[in-house]
Order: sequence, then C-alpha cells, then structure tokens
Amino acid sequence: MACQMAVALAAAFAVGHRAFHEHWPWAVLTAFIVCSGARGRGDVLHKGVLRAVGAALGTVIATSIADAFPPNDRWSVVIIFAVLGLASWLREISYALWAGSVTAALSLLYGYFGQSASSLLQTRLEAILVGAALGIAASWSVLPVRTRDVLKRRVADVLAALSDFLGAPAGDRGEIRRRQGVFLHTVTLVEQIAKPLRTQRLLMLGTERADVIDAVHDCVEPVGTLADALLDPDPAWEPARRAVAGNVGAVRRAMGRKPGAPYQRSVTGAGSPVTAALADLDAALEKLDAVYGPAPAPASPAVTTPPTPTPPPNVTPPAGPETLQAPARRPETPHAPRDTYATQRDGRSQRADP
Repeated sequence: MACQMAVALAAAFAVGHRAFHEHWPWAVLTAFIVCSGARGRGDVLHKGVLRAVGAALGTVIATSIADAFPPNDRWSVVIIFAVLGLASWLREISYALWAGSVTAALSLLYGYFGQSASSLLQTRLEAILVGAALGIAASWSVLPVRTRDVLKRRVADVLAALSDFLGAPAGDRGEIRRRQGVFLHTVTLVEQIAKPLRTQRLLMLGTERADVIDAVHDCVEPVGTLADALLDPDPAWEPARRAVAGNVGAVRRAMGRKPGAPYQRSVTGAGSPVTAALADLDAALEKLDAVYGPAPAPASPAVTTPPTPTPPPNVTPPAGPETLQAPARRPETPHAPRDTYATQRDGRSQRADP
C-alpha cells in the first residue's frame, strides 16, 4: 500500500503542477484520499468512482446556487455550516453524497469571497478526476492486492474465531464473552470491505463475494444466542454443537485446500432457540462451503447400448453366428494302390511300338 501511495502522489504532483498550476493540491488530495487506508484494489476503485461522481454531482448543484448570495453575505456562512453538517451525516450513507455536499459548500465559500465559482468548480472537477484516475491506476498496477484475497483472509479469521468460540468452556462467563468479542471483531473487519463487493452485486458483476459477507453477517445473531446458552449449558444440544464445530473445521480445510472430511449439513429444524441458532450457523457454513469448498466432480458420461434392430414382419431373420454350420464334406473314395512295376512295363511296351 505504501508503494502505491508513493507512486500515486508522485504522479499527482507532476500532473497537477503541469496541468492545474496553483490548483495542483486538488489532484494530490484526491490521490491521497483514494489510496489511503485501501483494503484492496476494489476498495480503491470504489472510493475513486464515488469521489468523482460526488464531485460531478456537487458541481452541478453548486453551479445553480453559486450566485444565490452576494459577496460577504452572512446568510451564506450559515448555509455553509448547514451543508457541512449535512455532509457529515451523509458520509455514513454514501461517500459520493459527502463529496457532493463538500463541493456545494466550497461553491458558497468562493461566492462569499467574491470569486468566480463556476470556473473554479470546473477546474476542481477536472483535478479530482485526474487524481482519482492516478490513484486507481497505481493500486491496480503497483503490487496490486486483490479484494478476493483480502476477503478470503478475513473470512478465514472469522472461522478461526468461530471455532474458538464453539470450543469455549461451558459456564466460564469471562472466557465466553472474550471469545465472542474476538469473533465480533473479525466480523467487523469483513464488513469494512463489504461496500465495493455489494456494489458489484448491485451492478450484476458478480454475487458470490457479497454472498460470503452476508453469510458471515448471518453468524452474528446465532453466536449471541449461543453465548447466553453456554453460561448454563444443556447436554441435549451438545452433539449438535460438536457437529457444527466439525463443519467449521471442514470449511476451513476446504479454504486451505487441505485433506479431511468435507462439509456435511448436520443440524436442521428449530426445536429450541439453541438448536435454531446452531441450525442457522450450519446454514451459513453451507453458503461458505458452496463458495470455498471443492468443486463437484464432473459426472462420468453414461454408456448407452445401441438398440437391437427389429426384423421386418414375415421375414425369417438370418441365422446368427452360433447357428451357422459348416457344409458337409463328401466322403473320399479310397484308391487302390497301383502296381509300380506294371506301370513301368506298360510304358516300355508303348515306346517300343511305332
């Protein structure tokens, strides 16, 4: 991340000084905001696009209100603080809305000092677009960190904490709450990279990574129920807890491509609240196994036997190979042996006669 930041800021300094002169800080500030605290290249792309969209939206709004107040008007100061307060609230909803609100506040500030807001806002928008593009390019080309790898690492931490929680000693309140807190912390780390992945699902560019985050979030409530139940455990649901713990290990092995027993759905139904919580945990593990588990083996092609042709009616079918018989051979008649001496004698008598 530090290398990406260095490259993005160096490029923003060079391009900003050359293209925007005294307004170069806008490009540098945008590159810094886009790359700072990045949690993968998907996060950088998400922040860069939101900042550009927010600046463009704010420029459109600010252009319409730039001349609403004369210079040095006190009411413009009141509106500026009101817009900044609104921006602080909108930041929790969307970064684009925060960027647009700040752009509108800057427009009012320029008008208060008697500067031309329209030309300055256009230059600011261009500098923001350049800074965002440089930040995104640096994060995708200089030692890029894939968001899928970050997600997989953090989901593995969640499963490790969940396995540790399911093995907590029953009745030990302090240890149970400590392990629950560790689990919730790992879930919070996963939620930090949720926005770009959910935006990707919203744009129908892929759903499985956002589904992984939803599956992790589905584990929070069952863990809370189990934390209360472990304080006064019931031996009746102990086999179900061991089965779910075994499935957690199966999913972890599948993520690490290690041999071992595969995931197998083992807890279903909703008898007691504890059993329902274990069933919900098992269902969430099933979703994770569908993404990170081994791919199903391809089905072998079926061997089909060609059908035997049916002979036409009133036609005697030809005999099969097993019914064919060799033709009968005629018996050989034995020949009497001729007298060799008689044959030679007859031949001499024939040559003697003319």
